[in-house]
Amino acid sequence: MESRTLVTDEKGLRNWLVAVAGRRRLIAPRREGDIVLLAQVSSADEVVLDFGITRNSPREVFFPLSEDLFSFRLNGRAISIEPPRSQPAETLLFGIRACDARSLAITDAVFNELGGRKDGSYASRRENTVLAVLWCNSVQPWCRCGSLGSPLESARGHADILITPLGDSFAFDAFTEKGASLVSPAELFSPASQEQAARRDEAYGKIEESAGRHPALTPVEEDWDAIWDNPVWKEMGARCLGCGVCTYLCPACTCFDILDECPGDLGRRYKCWDSCQFRLFTVHTSGHNPRPDQASRVRQRILHKFKSGPALTGLIGCVGCGRCLELCPAGISYVEILERLKQAAVAPAAPAGEGAAKDG
Repeated sequence: MESRTLVTDEKGLRNWLVAVAGRRRLIAPRREGDIVLLAQVSSADEVVLDFGITRNSPREVFFPLSEDLFSFRLNGRAISIEPPRSQPAETLLFGIRACDARSLAITDAVFNELGGRKDGSYASRRENTVLAVLWCNSVQPWCRCGSLGSPLESARGHADILITPLGDSFAFDAFTEKGASLVSPAELFSPASQEQAARRDEAYGKIEESAGRHPALTPVEEDWDAIWDNPVWKEMGARCLGCGVCTYLCPACTCFDILDECPGDLGRRYKCWDSCQFRLFTVHTSGHNPRPDQASRVRQRILHKFKSGPALTGLIGCVGCGRCLELCPAGISYVEILERLKQAAVAPAAPAGEGAAKDG
């Protein structure tokens, strides 16, 4: 649909959030101590408008940390099953950044498209959620969104509404019918003037230019033999704590486990987040673990996002949000790892005599 830019001031924006919250659940940036989290809010006054990026990502809105699949009752040899009673609520997800909007293309590819099957609960949450991206007012040192493409195209391609701060006002652009239906009531908005539209475009350009200062991040094209035993894996594995912070904060990770709890005759089966960085993630029933050390688990994470994943879905499994770069307690950088893999791939091979002397 053709977008028509509307504007309102901060009071109008908060009144809009009040109006929307009267009809659907509102999830928005909310300050908790020193951090800003995406969380359900009960008042528009709780919503934070000036921040870098939320600590958590929108992934948990569509793919919860833990989710009941069904409950069951045992009666001798008979088993009765009940589906979950709760249904996804209609939701406005307000204030995510363009990088997080891009992540939904990746999770959609896994949960909605891979193998021609859909994860019903994920698909239902996606269908019942309107995405309102809040355009960034600055680029943080750890941001790499511009290395993966245009942030503006990410917002236009995946958001229902893009909201751009203009200093004394906010510009609203709706890209879908679902988004346009929420930009009401009309008395809160007015058509953007030429001067306001120019300021909006200037805001786009400022972030696009700043975000694009880093080199492009591309899939790892080298063959498996050339990268599998690279020394970088052992080096980073020795530093890695296996805490899973990188995967739990990532908006594009999709690993999960399915578990049964049955303390008596009543039980439940539920799905919960898991991480390829955890030691137990690949332990077989026999006790064998094909990824026995942290080096192999770091290798799995990086190559899944930048090699095997893109080969399967056509999408790099990273959006450049920078959460893992900012918050890894061991200072592990996927950017550094990718650069070292590429450097090793183009480095000239050592002469036979030189290699023999080192081995001797």
